[in-house]
Amino acid sequence: MSKILERVIHTQLITYLIDHDLLSPHQHGFRPSHSTNTAILDIAERVRSAIDERMVSVLVSFDFSKAFDTIPHHRLIVRLREIVCDDLKIRRFADYLNLRSLAV
Repeated sequence: MSKILERVIHTQLITYLIDHDLLSPHQHGFRPSHSTNTAILDIAERVRSAIDERMVSVLVSFDFSKAFDTIPHHRLIVRLREIVCDDLKIRRFADYLNLRSLAV
């Protein structure tokens, strides 16, 4: 049940962020029609363009795959309130975060 709810929340949140132009066009992994492949193609195109213009290319890469797990829930809710107007959705998301537990 938790995985289904996570998928629903993810879909709604990503849809909202895209519809309100709150995501960088350079973010790939979790967006529809974007993947690690599209990220690599984007990087390759930028490097090729820089070579054509005789410029130097530098790539700095970070792995934020577990970053969400380190964010205190209350800070996430505060930030969501700044960008999302629908208080009911925020309350539901907060309830989900607060009721969530880890089972090993």
